[in-house]
Amino acid sequence: MALLDDVKAVLRVSDDNKDTEIGDLIAAAQTDLALAGVTPSMTTLDPPDPLIKQAIVLYAKANYGWDNQEAPRFQESYNLLKASLTLSADYTDYTPTPGSETENTFMDNVATDWGDQ
Repeated sequence: MALLDDVKAVLRVSDDNKDTEIGDLIAAAQTDLALAGVTPSMTTLDPPDPLIKQAIVLYAKANYGWDNQEAPRFQESYNLLKASLTLSADYTDYTPTPGSETENTFMDNVATDWGDQ
């Protein structure tokens, strides 16, 4: 089943009249995840990765329709899942460069900058 059909099923939309709107929500979710640091190719896999699919579904549920009293709850769930995805090396292109680690911590830098007051 295509991602569009899956999202329509979750939103309980059975006709094709809202396909463009729902497709736009899917694209917006994919773009938002990519902007947050998720590897763009991870957001467009077919079949979709289960966590990416869940993030897209939560985004759609939070942003579909005008009178959605549950939208804040879905938006918060989406934000938490997006944050988790961006912290995972499995979903990002982040690879540490050997030798790029610094010896000073953030607080060491602050102390140095402020003269160890």
